[in-house]
Amino acid sequence: MRTLEQLVKEFCVRKLARILYDCVSVQEGTKRELIDWYTAESFVEKNLETVRLIGSGFISGLLTEASLWTKDVNSNSLVLHLDLSFELFDRLCGRNVWDKLYQPIKMCLLTSVPYTRIHFD
Repeated sequence: MRTLEQLVKEFCVRKLARILYDCVSVQEGTKRELIDWYTAESFVEKNLETVRLIGSGFISGLLTEASLWTKDVNSNSLVLHLDLSFELFDRLCGRNVWDKLYQPIKMCLLTSVPYTRIHFD
């Protein structure tokens, strides 16, 4: 079973890799998916404090979702139902990944092979 921290880290890698795929060109013949994934994974590993901040935002977003809380009549307590999907993470935290992970890495990419050009900001 993964912890919430591990899940957020995985989601950050996935989102950053997707942004790289969409926004940065590479040399022809390069296996895009693997290069983008490993680049994102390496950058996320070096920026775990930023990932923790993004994770805090994800948790805050989850807690504000209207349908999360239900009353358990049998135990007289509240039960929290969390949607830990990538789609919800992307909706709640996608912009944070763009701002806090992609923006710092994008200029460094231009000096590293196989990346060649940024498509847009």
